[in-house]
Amino acid sequence: MAIVVKQSLAFLSLVLCLSVCTVAESESIDVGVANEDLNTSLDDIIITNKNVTEKIVLTWCIAKPSTAIKRLQSNLDECCQHPQVDCREINPGGSCYEPNNYASHASIAMNLYYKAFGKNPWNCDFAGSGLIVTEDPSIDRCVYPA
Repeated sequence: MAIVVKQSLAFLSLVLCLSVCTVAESESIDVGVANEDLNTSLDDIIITNKNVTEKIVLTWCIAKPSTAIKRLQSNLDECCQHPQVDCREINPGGSCYEPNNYASHASIAMNLYYKAFGKNPWNCDFAGSGLIVTEDPSIDRCVYPA
């Protein structure tokens, strides 16, 4: 009798699992942008599905304000040597040449590197001189890509 009960429980467990798994696989997931007004800030983009709502947090990589000029120059050199990082915008006449200082130019280059290589925390380290921020650091015509 004990063997029959154990087999029945095992069978019921299998049937229950199959029915739940089948229902889960057959449901479609509706993913969309909740805020479709393109004039709103990118910070307001929200991705939703039936059970989850998640706000996308945009991030940028900038130089820490306390970083020494020698380290900033090293970061510029490191970032701009990569073909994936286009540093032309920090050259004279470029949209990010002004403000013309090491911190601004290094921050642009560091952010371009961070974005080009996957926006991982380690792509914004720069020997401890990088800082990931959630507030857009863009200034005037100089737009930091997110």
